[in-house]
Amino acid sequence: MNITFLIQSYVDFPVELSIFYYRHPHSNKGTISSITLKKLLTITGNGKDTIKELIFKDDRAFLQYQHLKKYSSLNFDTVLEYNQEIEIVPYGNHALGAMFMNYNHLITPELIDIFDTMSKKIEGFYFGRYDLRCSSIDDLMAGKNISILELNGAGAEPAHIYDPNFSYWEAQFVLAAHYKMMYEAAIVNNKKGIDYMTFHSFKKIKSLEKKYKRN
Repeated sequence: MNITFLIQSYVDFPVELSIFYYRHPHSNKGTISSITLKKLLTITGNGKDTIKELIFKDDRAFLQYQHLKKYSSLNFDTVLEYNQEIEIVPYGNHALGAMFMNYNHLITPELIDIFDTMSKKIEGFYFGRYDLRCSSIDDLMAGKNISILELNGAGAEPAHIYDPNFSYWEAQFVLAAHYKMMYEAAIVNNKKGIDYMTFHSFKKIKSLEKKYKRN
């Protein structure tokens, strides 16, 4: 690796979600605006086709074949039993075939309280998306057995808009509302002495991002 990187503990909790949280800097109470369940990429056997054949019959999986061929330890000649389901990409990444599903029905005052408590421990944090894994939805709602994989700030978006049933125009309205929230938080923080991002610092970040993607 030619860049700075972070090694984290492996998290084997089975449920992966993204939860978008924001709080106005003048408010003691935040809210959750988005919950996304990430359905990991799987294929299901029919008792006769090989894993490779099943991949090419799947609308999402076939797009990952070259990546899987290069990085996966799958035996593509294996024939799966009827209704046998296997996970072929273990990451909740949209670009790697995971399906994002709108789970906003899970938003409750109790869950908001849980994320208020977590978020207030991060000084200056008012807007962003938690990417996490948990042992079950019930445990999430109880605030236990949760492991945060990433906390994304100003560059984050509410991921539930990528649900296949979500309309393009509805997604634009959701994004516009979130940008307004970020704008308001930035103004308050600036009045506290926190500088806005300059064009120079933006270019530096984009340069580092490109360097990261080349590795």
